[in-house]
Amino acid sequence: MKILAEELRAKTIPELETFISELKSECLRLRQQKNSHTIRPKEIREARKNVARAMTIRTEKLYEEAWNKHKNDKVLPKELRPKLTRAKRLALNEKQVNRRERHYGGYRTQKKVYFSYSE
Repeated sequence: MKILAEELRAKTIPELETFISELKSECLRLRQQKNSHTIRPKEIREARKNVARAMTIRTEKLYEEAWNKHKNDKVLPKELRPKLTRAKRLALNEKQVNRRERHYGGYRTQKKVYFSYSE
């Protein structure tokens, strides 16, 4: 039988972990009965989905707990930082870009001469 996410969200993290172990043992029992009894595949599928649903909610709760713990820290842990592409992670930050432009002089004081007439 399908377990609702609302019911799982009402539980605490230790309760969820014990519940997940119960769901996994239920899934194991169904797999063992598959060979000896007539079990509908739907029951096994629902059991697997229930385990996945419970583990997802446990992960969400752990993430939320970690976020509340490190919310006011100066530097967030890597797991809580926003996921960016590699190029964006390695790009220069705003301070470095401004320093780079000043270092290279910005605009040229004299225009570059591409050709000239000499007489």
